[in-house]
Amino acid sequence: MALSEHSTRACVPEAELRRFHAQEVLPDERSAIQQHLDECPACAARAAGLLREHDTWVQRIQAVGAPPPERPAPRPREVNVTTLEIPGYELFAEVRRGGQGIVFRALQKSTKREVALKILREGRFASDAARRRFEREIELVATLRHPHIVTAFDSGETSDGHQYFVMDFVQGQSLGHHISAHNPPLTAQLALFSEVCQAVNYAHQRGVIHRDLKPSNILVDSDGDPKILDFGLARITDADLAVTTTMTAVGN
Repeated sequence: MALSEHSTRACVPEAELRRFHAQEVLPDERSAIQQHLDECPACAARAAGLLREHDTWVQRIQAVGAPPPERPAPRPREVNVTTLEIPGYELFAEVRRGGQGIVFRALQKSTKREVALKILREGRFASDAARRRFEREIELVATLRHPHIVTAFDSGETSDGHQYFVMDFVQGQSLGHHISAHNPPLTAQLALFSEVCQAVNYAHQRGVIHRDLKPSNILVDSDGDPKILDFGLARITDADLAVTTTMTAVGN
């Protein structure tokens, strides 16, 4: 990765720029990227080009789409950690944001333990499909008990219509950031890979197919152990379960 002449930070990859424009990065990371763009003309030009590309596609879609309704749909309320109230929990800060949900670091008051609390981002304004995906993620994660898969143990809905579920809080980095920051030896990387494969195999034996497995959906905790999360695109079917169970029986 080349270094800009105007900054000591490595130039920002295109995928990270797209996440930056989509507001899918944490505040600290966003500030670091913005500072780099202010100092690096090359990255600033690439970022501007991505915005122009996005605007062009929006214009094309609008040109062939249906006319806008006379009364626009209500704008989804952005989840605010200072106003969101969930009985039994105290929310501290946002730690992760995706297209469907926002994850907060929180305290479960009854046990005094730190937890991760995932909120359906658009609340009552979410589409039926988005709500079904979120409910399915809750159901799937709740059925999985593996040391390298995040554990869910509570769920519900806020008074203003935001579905949520509660998981173990993993203090760590995404797999990609962990490898970049620590550059572990090959044997350690292979050990991580093996542990992830064991967790994936465990899920497959129960008919659960993640379908969005990537470094950003694997956290490595302070002990160096990986945890798979974000099952929002996962699926489970009787056919999957029958096939994987048969394969496991044959393999044994």
